[in-house]
Amino acid sequence: MRKTTAVSLTVIALALAAIVGGFASGQAGARPPQTVALQPLPSPGATSHPRAAGYSDSTVDDLFSDDDVVVQRAQKAHDAWLPPRLSVVVGLAGESLALDGEFLRSGLPVAFDLDPHASDAARVAQYVTEERLVLLIHVNQAPSPRTLRVLQKRFGRFDGIASQETRGMAHALQGTKLLFFDERGDGDPAAFADDGVRFIARDARVDDHSSPGYIRFMLERAAMRSQREGRLVILMRPLPNSLAALSQFLGTRSAEIVALTQPRS
Repeated sequence: MRKTTAVSLTVIALALAAIVGGFASGQAGARPPQTVALQPLPSPGATSHPRAAGYSDSTVDDLFSDDDVVVQRAQKAHDAWLPPRLSVVVGLAGESLALDGEFLRSGLPVAFDLDPHASDAARVAQYVTEERLVLLIHVNQAPSPRTLRVLQKRFGRFDGIASQETRGMAHALQGTKLLFFDERGDGDPAAFADDGVRFIARDARVDDHSSPGYIRFMLERAAMRSQREGRLVILMRPLPNSLAALSQFLGTRSAEIVALTQPRS
């Protein structure tokens, strides 16, 4: 009798295990898959760097690579120490909704510098707008009124134009209520002020090397500098290591990520 009872209990236990296992499998299948694993990965299209000894670290070769990493400004430091405040611009965005989406889901008030010719540009712009984040459209030269109309028709609401080129930008944006983001960071804000165009310049890049350790180090430098100079504007690539390093930095440092500006309604 005891033997029969033991066998019955074993059968019941196995049946319950199968039911629970099937339920867990069904639940896992119902959840959306993770789009990007935030772990150290070499940057796509990046060139190898000699210091990459057993760890993911490579130099990034892109549109911004030839510009100064840190833009030095001749401005007086504040007399008192300030809370560290950084604004983050993610760019160029639009090539991968999966990668850009990780920044969108971070909950941080980042701005997006969008390549209008990228394969996922329209969808990224849509989600940025829905999240009420700042959207900048990258151009290579001062846009004509017709170009601005085409961009507005394609992407709807956007907050400004971003470029490495400053020539003619103030005049092109006069009266449009669009801001100008200087990707290079060395433009003269006086011409924009004369034409009533808001001018925001990059202060530094943080991910010219792809390793999270390097990126965190550059974020630390920027935070320390902001304690004397006020809010700094950081340009960051839409790469998994960049977001992972930013998250780790914010977990160990009492720095605030603030919006580049208030987005247009």
